[in-house]
Amino acid sequence: MHKFLPTAMASLGLAASLAAPTDALAASGSYTGAGSTMKWGTVTVTITVSGKHITNISSVYPAERPRSAFINKAAVTILRQQALQSQSFKLHNLSGATMTTVAFEKSLASAMHKAHLA
Repeated sequence: MHKFLPTAMASLGLAASLAAPTDALAASGSYTGAGSTMKWGTVTVTITVSGKHITNISSVYPAERPRSAFINKAAVTILRQQALQSQSFKLHNLSGATMTTVAFEKSLASAMHKAHLA
């Protein structure tokens, strides 16, 4: 950005309108992300937002096969904790649950975008 542009924008009253839109638009409520399909099924994340903070995360994940149910239940529990602590969709990959991690992150990112948190 050129040095004169911020000054020119401010003189036109545009600086305030360029403030981070997430601050003005974040609203309390529940937001469901787009389902993210992986090899074993679809992961869908729903977040509950209060102010600008995620206060709860729930998810639906593949559980038709016993092995998938076991892996996904364990992975989603850890991913949920990471997301609540970091307030972000950028999570640590879980060894043995890479596909679940990626699908969870994608759906979480979608929900956060809907809530104007990302």
